Amino acid sequence: MTAITLYQKAENTIPYISDETERAEFYFKMAEVFYHMKQTHVSMHYSSQAYNIYKTHDLYSVRRIQCHFVIAGNYDDLESHEKALPHLEQALKGARLLESKNKRIYGQALFNIGNCYLKMGELTKAAKYMEKSILQFKKSNFNNLTQAYHDLALIYFLQHKQDQAMDCFRKGVRFACKFGDNLFKIMFEGLQACLSKKEKHPFY
Repeated sequence: MTAITLYQKAENTIPYISDETERAEFYFKMAEVFYHMKQTHVSMHYSSQAYNIYKTHDLYSVRRIQCHFVIAGNYDDLESHEKALPHLEQALKGARLLESKNKRIYGQALFNIGNCYLKMGELTKAAKYMEKSILQFKKSNFNNLTQAYHDLALIYFLQHKQDQAMDCFRKGVRFACKFGDNLFKIMFEGLQACLSKKEKHPFY
């Protein structure tokens, strides 16, 4: 029996769950499952249901931010980046209030906006938010640094800023090795192929 089948069977029990925050947790998990399955509209439906419950509970600020992330991710999958951006801005607004307590989610909110601007081709804005996200991730040495440096290197490359691109590339490779991130080791190899056209000396 697949995970989605189990979730669908579990959904039949929702009317019997009296605690609405437990229902919200179920809806949020369903939103994540359908997001990864690229069932965008179903995922957004569950995200909205979860958010509508979480917004009435002050203690669930992180989940509200994560709901915005999921909805924005679905819009990105639909290549409707202009619709994703307002959700990411709302997420950043909430995450900024948690900066001292949760640097990772604040950094992730900054990163997600930068990534959205990258997809929209607005490279200057993308670089600004990506740089800010790296500053947050560095405060606690989060493994998000690997992807942030990869994307910032790509942005600088597209802006024809070779020195900055190479600097981010080298730092990103070091973090990929440090965190054992095999996926981004491969992605950095692809990025290296682009950068090597402009750079003749070794990367690292």
